[in-house]
Amino acid sequence: MLFRAVAYRHQLLTDIGEPEVAVFFEAPSPADAVAVLTALLATAWGVPADEVDHYNLWSEAELLRNSACDGCLAGEAYLMENGWCHGPLFVRPDRTLMLVRPSTLRRLLVARQHADTLRNQQRRDAAAASGADLSTTSVASSRQRMQERAEAAGVAAMGGSC
Repeated sequence: MLFRAVAYRHQLLTDIGEPEVAVFFEAPSPADAVAVLTALLATAWGVPADEVDHYNLWSEAELLRNSACDGCLAGEAYLMENGWCHGPLFVRPDRTLMLVRPSTLRRLLVARQHADTLRNQQRRDAAAASGADLSTTSVASSRQRMQERAEAAGVAAMGGSC
């Protein structure tokens, strides 16, 4: 079974350390998922298992069921979805680990490609909206456009994310 969790390493306050990451991994069952995740990350990070922690551990079926998009994403991009703000938000590729078999890795890479395509479209749309012409004579219309422009600029500044 395929799972995704957000994981991090407990660190001393003096350590700079790495940020939390989204981790895709496979386990035989939900009952085994925590032990498998902990062992994989302890090995990958070269730390004792008690330094590894996680949250939002979801199976593939739960990711599909909890998708805010409800079927509007191409392919299996729902696997990369981690929220919603003016459209779906996706896990960051630079903060994602895929500790899976080669066949599952291919699926995840295609899903990431679909998510990246949508993320890039969101950025283009936000950039276009932030450059909207505000030369209207209507104050109400001008305020509305300014609000839309501010929202779009915020979305663009966050890489298509909120």
